[in-house]
Amino acid sequence: MDNLQDWVTGGLSTIETMAQWRTPLLDYYFLFAAFLGNEEFFLVAAPAIYWLYDKRLGRRLVYLLMLGAWSNEALKNLFRLPRPPVDIALVEEMGFGLPSGHAQLGVMLWGYAGWTLRRIVRWLPALVLWVIASLSFSRLYLGVHYPADVVAGLAIGALLLGLSLWAEPRLAEWYGRLSSGQIMALAAVLSVSALLLMPSGGKPWPVEIAATEAGLVSGVLVGIDAEKRRVRFAVEGSGKQKIGRYLLGLILLVVVWAGLRALFGLLDGGYLLQSGLRIVRYTLIGLTVTWWVPALFVRLGLAHTE
Repeated sequence: MDNLQDWVTGGLSTIETMAQWRTPLLDYYFLFAAFLGNEEFFLVAAPAIYWLYDKRLGRRLVYLLMLGAWSNEALKNLFRLPRPPVDIALVEEMGFGLPSGHAQLGVMLWGYAGWTLRRIVRWLPALVLWVIASLSFSRLYLGVHYPADVVAGLAIGALLLGLSLWAEPRLAEWYGRLSSGQIMALAAVLSVSALLLMPSGGKPWPVEIAATEAGLVSGVLVGIDAEKRRVRFAVEGSGKQKIGRYLLGLILLVVVWAGLRALFGLLDGGYLLQSGLRIVRYTLIGLTVTWWVPALFVRLGLAHTE
């Protein structure tokens, strides 16, 4: 592991050289590029696709987001390699370095969208490549990752994307035959696995992001199944309906996300209690996005049923 760390940190001279290129215009560009790889961006963008454009694509992006975020944190905690020195970084980033989450998630999510829509929007693959290159390079420009971190993130993201594209048609038929009870059992198994299989990386158990993913898995899987069986909202609609949907859905998502965080923060019961509440909070967030908000769309006339 020491040899690996020496090899990774050997890229420090590259980061120092790039720091000399910084200008206000480039700072703004690469800060924006980095935002396109943030989990917060995907958490806002994926529900928008699910509510307004294509439910299937939205579901797949959420699945990939959960897989990518969990696997990236697991690998970071497994290798436990440092980031560049903080005096070089233009922004503050916490946690371990290798692999870069922006590079990995960028390839998985932007790559999946580009591959899925390549025949519908001809110029989209070129845009996707530009975005992936920009957000990957931003990690070096901003001084928060070594070159090896970014290369590893790109490689792992490409591998997981390829496996996902290969497995998707094979799993879809099997998953479609599951009953609601079986899906709830599967969600429980995956949630427990997310908690137990995450390397700690020297952090308290359960690791925070593992608790997040455990909650999201439960909420998303159960919510999507309930929506399919009980709501079946249609993404088609007028421009006013779609604007109303997105604004209402986003407001409710923020209320649940921020409201529960504030409410649960008032409870003082130690780390394990807060971790349990975090699982509950993200379970409710998953249910809100995938089931409760779409049901409200239909109730208010902002969407029709399929």
